[in-house]
Amino acid sequence: MGLERLLEETPQAYYWAGLVMADGYTSLKSGDKCLIVQLSEKDKLYMDKFSDFLQIPLKMRISRWTTRGIKKSSQNYRLEKWDADNVLAITNKFNMLERKTYNAPSNLNIANDDFFIAFILGFIDGDGCIDKQGCLHIQCHSSWKDCLEKWFNRLYTIVEPDLVNKVQKSIVKANIDKRDGGIRVEIYNNELLVYLRDKAVEMKLPVMKRKWERIVVRKKYERNSFELKEKIKEALAEKKKIPMIAKELNIGTSYVYFIKNGEEVISFSKGLNSLC
Repeated sequence: MGLERLLEETPQAYYWAGLVMADGYTSLKSGDKCLIVQLSEKDKLYMDKFSDFLQIPLKMRISRWTTRGIKKSSQNYRLEKWDADNVLAITNKFNMLERKTYNAPSNLNIANDDFFIAFILGFIDGDGCIDKQGCLHIQCHSSWKDCLEKWFNRLYTIVEPDLVNKVQKSIVKANIDKRDGGIRVEIYNNELLVYLRDKAVEMKLPVMKRKWERIVVRKKYERNSFELKEKIKEALAEKKKIPMIAKELNIGTSYVYFIKNGEEVISFSKGLNSLC
Protein backbone atom coordinates (compact mmCIF):
# COMPACT_ATOMS: atom_id res chain seq x y z
CA MET A 1 0.00 0.00 0.00
CA GLY A 2 1.12 3.56 -0.64
CA LEU A 3 1.30 6.00 -3.54
CA GLU A 4 1.18 3.13 -6.03
CA ARG A 5 -2.58 3.01 -5.40
CA LEU A 6 -2.89 6.27 -7.34
CA LEU A 7 -1.63 4.39 -10.40
CA GLU A 8 -4.45 1.84 -10.31
CA GLU A 9 -7.03 1.80 -13.11
CA THR A 10 -10.05 2.41 -10.88
CA PRO A 11 -12.45 5.36 -10.45
CA GLN A 12 -11.25 5.82 -6.86
CA ALA A 13 -7.61 6.15 -7.94
CA TYR A 14 -8.49 8.70 -10.62
CA TYR A 15 -10.66 10.64 -8.17
CA TRP A 16 -7.83 11.03 -5.66
CA ALA A 17 -5.41 11.87 -8.48
CA GLY A 18 -7.76 14.74 -9.39
CA LEU A 19 -7.52 16.02 -5.82
CA VAL A 20 -3.73 15.84 -6.01
CA MET A 21 -3.82 17.80 -9.28
CA ALA A 22 -5.84 20.54 -7.59
CA ASP A 23 -4.54 20.68 -4.02
CA GLY A 24 -1.41 18.56 -3.95
CA TYR A 25 2.26 19.45 -4.02
CA THR A 26 4.77 17.31 -5.84
CA SER A 27 8.52 17.82 -5.77
CA LEU A 28 10.50 16.35 -8.66
CA LYS A 29 13.94 17.51 -7.58
CA SER A 30 16.67 14.92 -7.69
CA GLY A 31 16.71 12.98 -4.43
CA ASP A 32 13.75 15.02 -3.16
CA LYS A 33 10.68 13.47 -4.78
CA CYS A 34 7.61 13.69 -2.53
CA LEU A 35 3.85 14.16 -2.65
CA ILE A 36 1.99 16.32 -0.13
CA VAL A 37 -1.70 17.13 0.29
CA GLN A 38 -2.77 19.37 3.16
CA LEU A 39 -6.31 20.53 4.02
CA SER A 40 -7.85 22.41 6.93
CA GLU A 41 -9.41 21.00 10.08
CA LYS A 42 -12.95 21.12 8.65
CA ASP A 43 -11.88 18.51 6.07
CA LYS A 44 -10.34 16.11 8.59
CA LEU A 45 -12.88 13.31 7.91
CA TYR A 46 -12.33 13.74 4.17
CA MET A 47 -8.56 13.50 4.60
CA ASP A 48 -9.09 10.37 6.71
CA LYS A 49 -10.65 8.72 3.64
CA PHE A 50 -7.63 9.64 1.53
CA SER A 51 -5.33 8.33 4.26
CA ASP A 52 -7.28 5.06 4.40
CA PHE A 53 -7.13 4.67 0.61
CA LEU A 54 -3.33 5.02 0.52
CA GLN A 55 -2.69 3.51 3.95
CA ILE A 56 -0.51 6.51 4.76
CA PRO A 57 -1.06 8.17 8.18
CA LEU A 58 -2.01 11.84 8.45
CA LYS A 59 0.08 14.41 10.25
CA MET A 60 -1.49 17.24 12.22
CA ARG A 61 0.14 20.66 11.82
CA ILE A 62 -0.52 23.97 13.55
CA SER A 63 -0.21 27.15 11.49
CA ARG A 64 0.30 30.41 13.39
CA TRP A 65 0.19 33.99 12.13
CA THR A 66 -0.52 37.53 13.29
CA THR A 67 -3.18 39.82 11.81
CA ARG A 68 -3.34 43.44 12.97
CA GLY A 69 -1.49 42.52 16.12
CA ILE A 70 -3.80 39.62 16.92
CA LYS A 71 -2.22 36.17 17.08
CA LYS A 72 -4.16 33.45 15.29
CA SER A 73 -3.70 29.77 14.57
CA SER A 74 -5.33 26.95 12.62
CA GLN A 75 -5.10 23.19 12.63
CA ASN A 76 -4.33 21.42 9.35
CA TYR A 77 -3.98 17.80 8.33
CA ARG A 78 -1.25 16.70 5.97
CA LEU A 79 -0.63 13.52 4.00
CA GLU A 80 3.02 13.32 3.04
CA LYS A 81 5.01 10.58 1.33
CA TRP A 82 8.56 10.43 0.04
CA ASP A 83 8.64 7.91 -2.79
CA ALA A 84 10.81 8.77 -5.79
CA ASP A 85 9.61 6.04 -8.16
CA ASN A 86 5.88 6.43 -7.58
CA VAL A 87 5.91 10.24 -7.46
CA LEU A 88 7.63 10.26 -10.84
CA ALA A 89 5.17 7.71 -12.23
CA ILE A 90 2.15 9.69 -10.96
CA THR A 91 3.36 13.01 -12.34
CA ASN A 92 4.12 11.40 -15.70
CA LYS A 93 0.76 9.62 -15.91
CA PHE A 94 -1.26 12.75 -15.15
CA ASN A 95 1.13 15.28 -16.70
CA MET A 96 1.63 17.15 -13.41
CA LEU A 97 4.27 19.80 -13.94
CA GLU A 98 6.55 21.58 -11.50
CA ARG A 99 4.80 24.59 -9.90
CA LYS A 100 1.53 23.30 -11.33
CA THR A 101 -0.38 26.23 -9.81
CA TYR A 102 1.11 28.26 -12.66
CA ASN A 103 1.61 25.43 -15.15
CA ALA A 104 -1.49 23.58 -16.30
CA PRO A 105 -1.08 20.13 -17.88
CA SER A 106 -0.76 20.45 -21.66
CA ASN A 107 -2.60 17.18 -22.14
CA LEU A 108 -4.55 14.71 -20.03
CA ASN A 109 -4.60 11.24 -21.56
CA ILE A 110 -7.57 9.56 -19.90
CA ALA A 111 -9.45 7.59 -22.54
CA ASN A 112 -12.08 6.04 -20.25
CA ASP A 113 -14.98 8.47 -19.69
CA ASP A 114 -15.77 7.24 -16.17
CA PHE A 115 -12.14 7.60 -15.10
CA PHE A 116 -12.06 11.10 -16.64
CA ILE A 117 -15.23 12.08 -14.76
CA ALA A 118 -13.80 10.68 -11.51
CA PHE A 119 -10.63 12.74 -12.04
CA ILE A 120 -12.67 15.92 -12.64
CA LEU A 121 -14.76 15.26 -9.51
CA GLY A 122 -11.56 15.03 -7.46
CA PHE A 123 -10.27 18.24 -9.05
CA ILE A 124 -13.53 20.03 -8.25
CA ASP A 125 -13.41 18.86 -4.62
CA GLY A 126 -9.91 20.31 -4.43
CA ASP A 127 -10.21 23.61 -6.29
CA GLY A 128 -13.94 24.08 -6.83
CA CYS A 129 -16.65 25.71 -4.78
CA ILE A 130 -20.39 24.97 -5.07
CA ASP A 131 -22.48 27.87 -3.79
CA LYS A 132 -25.85 27.74 -2.04
CA GLN A 133 -27.63 28.11 -5.39
CA GLY A 134 -25.91 24.95 -6.64
CA CYS A 135 -23.52 26.63 -9.07
CA LEU A 136 -19.88 25.59 -9.51
CA HIS A 137 -17.03 28.08 -9.29
CA ILE A 138 -13.37 27.33 -10.01
CA GLN A 139 -10.67 29.93 -9.55
CA CYS A 140 -7.06 29.38 -10.59
CA HIS A 141 -4.14 30.85 -12.53
CA SER A 142 -4.82 32.08 -16.07
CA SER A 143 -2.50 29.39 -17.47
CA TRP A 144 -5.35 26.92 -16.78
CA LYS A 145 -7.84 28.59 -19.15
CA ASP A 146 -7.29 26.34 -22.20
CA CYS A 147 -7.05 23.24 -20.03
CA LEU A 148 -10.34 23.89 -18.23
CA GLU A 149 -12.10 24.68 -21.49
CA LYS A 150 -10.99 21.31 -22.91
CA TRP A 151 -12.07 19.45 -19.79
CA PHE A 152 -15.54 20.98 -19.62
CA ASN A 153 -16.06 20.67 -23.37
CA ARG A 154 -15.43 16.97 -22.97
CA LEU A 155 -17.81 16.72 -20.01
CA TYR A 156 -20.55 18.40 -22.00
CA THR A 157 -20.09 16.06 -24.95
CA ILE A 158 -20.22 13.02 -22.63
CA VAL A 159 -23.55 14.19 -21.25
CA GLU A 160 -25.01 15.28 -24.59
CA PRO A 161 -22.85 14.09 -27.53
CA ASP A 162 -24.90 15.83 -30.25
CA LEU A 163 -24.06 19.22 -28.75
CA VAL A 164 -20.34 19.00 -29.48
CA ASN A 165 -20.23 21.94 -31.90
CA LYS A 166 -22.58 24.11 -29.86
CA VAL A 167 -20.66 23.44 -26.67
CA GLN A 168 -17.31 24.29 -28.20
CA LYS A 169 -18.71 27.67 -29.21
CA SER A 170 -20.40 28.42 -25.91
CA ILE A 171 -17.54 27.41 -23.65
CA VAL A 172 -15.23 29.96 -25.22
CA LYS A 173 -17.73 32.57 -24.07
CA ALA A 174 -17.75 31.19 -20.54
CA ASN A 175 -17.36 33.61 -17.68
CA ILE A 176 -13.57 33.49 -17.50
CA ASP A 177 -12.21 36.77 -16.17
CA LYS A 178 -8.58 37.63 -15.64
CA ARG A 179 -8.00 39.07 -12.18
CA ASP A 180 -4.54 39.37 -10.72
CA GLY A 181 -3.24 36.74 -13.14
CA GLY A 182 -6.13 34.41 -12.35
CA ILE A 183 -9.32 33.16 -13.97
CA ARG A 184 -12.75 32.40 -12.59
CA VAL A 185 -14.94 29.80 -14.26
CA GLU A 186 -18.61 29.66 -13.33
CA ILE A 187 -20.76 26.67 -14.30
CA TYR A 188 -24.50 27.19 -13.82
CA ASN A 189 -25.66 24.22 -15.87
CA ASN A 190 -27.85 22.18 -13.55
CA GLU A 191 -28.06 19.14 -15.83
CA LEU A 192 -24.29 18.81 -16.01
CA LEU A 193 -23.80 19.21 -12.26
CA VAL A 194 -26.60 16.75 -11.42
CA TYR A 195 -25.01 14.29 -13.85
CA LEU A 196 -21.63 14.64 -12.08
CA ARG A 197 -23.27 14.22 -8.66
CA ASP A 198 -25.07 11.07 -9.78
CA LYS A 199 -21.91 9.62 -11.36
CA ALA A 200 -20.10 10.13 -8.05
CA VAL A 201 -22.79 8.05 -6.32
CA GLU A 202 -22.74 5.42 -9.07
CA MET A 203 -18.96 5.01 -8.84
CA LYS A 204 -19.05 5.16 -5.01
CA LEU A 205 -16.56 8.03 -4.87
CA PRO A 206 -15.76 9.68 -1.51
CA VAL A 207 -16.74 13.18 -2.66
CA MET A 208 -17.10 16.11 -0.27
CA LYS A 209 -20.67 15.91 1.00
CA ARG A 210 -20.76 19.57 2.05
CA LYS A 211 -20.27 20.55 -1.60
CA TRP A 212 -22.32 18.05 -3.57
CA GLU A 213 -25.39 18.01 -1.31
CA ARG A 214 -26.06 21.50 -2.67
CA ILE A 215 -26.72 20.07 -6.13
CA VAL A 216 -30.43 19.40 -6.57
CA VAL A 217 -32.55 18.94 -9.69
CA ARG A 218 -34.06 22.26 -10.68
CA LYS A 219 -37.42 22.56 -12.36
CA LYS A 220 -37.37 22.85 -16.14
CA TYR A 221 -39.65 25.37 -17.81
CA GLU A 222 -41.13 25.13 -21.29
CA ARG A 223 -39.73 27.73 -23.65
CA ASN A 224 -41.76 30.93 -23.75
CA SER A 225 -44.07 29.51 -21.06
CA PHE A 226 -46.37 31.95 -19.29
CA GLU A 227 -45.20 30.64 -15.89
CA LEU A 228 -41.54 31.28 -16.68
CA LYS A 229 -42.19 34.78 -17.99
CA GLU A 230 -44.19 35.66 -14.89
CA LYS A 231 -41.46 34.38 -12.58
CA ILE A 232 -38.88 36.49 -14.41
CA LYS A 233 -41.10 39.57 -14.20
CA GLU A 234 -41.64 39.02 -10.49
CA ALA A 235 -37.91 38.69 -9.88
CA LEU A 236 -37.22 41.84 -11.89
CA ALA A 237 -39.85 43.69 -9.88
CA GLU A 238 -38.05 42.60 -6.72
CA LYS A 239 -34.90 44.27 -8.11
CA LYS A 240 -32.98 41.01 -8.30
CA LYS A 241 -29.88 41.04 -10.47
CA ILE A 242 -30.17 39.31 -13.83
CA PRO A 243 -27.38 36.72 -13.24
CA MET A 244 -29.10 35.71 -9.98
CA ILE A 245 -32.47 35.33 -11.73
CA ALA A 246 -30.84 33.14 -14.38
CA LYS A 247 -29.28 30.97 -11.68
CA GLU A 248 -32.49 30.53 -9.73
CA LEU A 249 -34.57 29.63 -12.80
CA ASN A 250 -31.92 27.55 -14.57
CA ILE A 251 -32.01 29.66 -17.73
CA GLY A 252 -29.59 31.80 -19.71
CA THR A 253 -29.15 35.49 -18.90
CA SER A 254 -30.03 36.42 -22.49
CA TYR A 255 -33.60 35.15 -21.98
CA VAL A 256 -33.98 37.33 -18.88
CA TYR A 257 -32.80 40.35 -20.88
CA PHE A 258 -35.36 39.57 -23.59
CA ILE A 259 -38.19 39.53 -21.06
CA LYS A 260 -36.89 42.66 -19.35
CA ASN A 261 -36.86 44.49 -22.68
CA GLY A 262 -40.33 43.24 -23.58
CA GLU A 263 -39.19 41.05 -26.46
CA GLU A 264 -40.29 37.54 -27.42
CA VAL A 265 -37.74 34.76 -27.68
CA ILE A 266 -38.19 32.89 -30.95
CA SER A 267 -36.48 29.71 -29.81
CA PHE A 268 -34.39 28.17 -27.06
CA SER A 269 -31.39 25.97 -27.76
CA LYS A 270 -32.38 22.41 -26.93
CA GLY A 271 -30.59 20.22 -24.42
CA LEU A 272 -28.08 21.66 -21.99
CA ASN A 273 -27.94 25.39 -21.33
CA SER A 274 -24.79 27.20 -22.40
CA LEU A 275 -22.18 28.09 -19.88
CA CYS A 276 -22.75 31.57 -18.60
